[in-house]
Amino acid sequence: MLKKGYWLTEYLSISRVIYKSKASYEKAYLYTEADKGDMGYFITYHLRTLDLAFKELQSYIQKKILNKQKNSDILRIGGLNERQGEIISWLRDNPNIILTVKEIETRFAISHPTAKLDMDGLVERGFITKVPVNKVKYNYSRADNFDELIVKKN
Repeated sequence: MLKKGYWLTEYLSISRVIYKSKASYEKAYLYTEADKGDMGYFITYHLRTLDLAFKELQSYIQKKILNKQKNSDILRIGGLNERQGEIISWLRDNPNIILTVKEIETRFAISHPTAKLDMDGLVERGFITKVPVNKVKYNYSRADNFDELIVKKN
């Protein structure tokens, strides 16, 4: 499909759909074998798989669009990257949330230094407070004047 110019297929997570439907995949394969190599079962299975993968991609894109619209006021603050904008959004939606650098690494699939830079940048800007857990680790929570900063920066 990519060779024929269907560039969007590059973003389809077909393997995830197949993984979720292993039994159907196996049945399609077995039916094809049992019916003297009739590929109809296998083709039908893969067409359904493509359809599901495309629907998942549409859902993901819609979720991202809604998230961007919801966070547009935060992104207008300036000097923030998208991850930091999302972190501020989480803090706005969940005032009592406590974040760690490890959690940011995991949520965004980024390296420890990048996650730490993002968090330290938000501390410097006054959005979050760094709370020591022990001599090495820190937790991060909303700054006391968080809401005022959001309004003031916009």
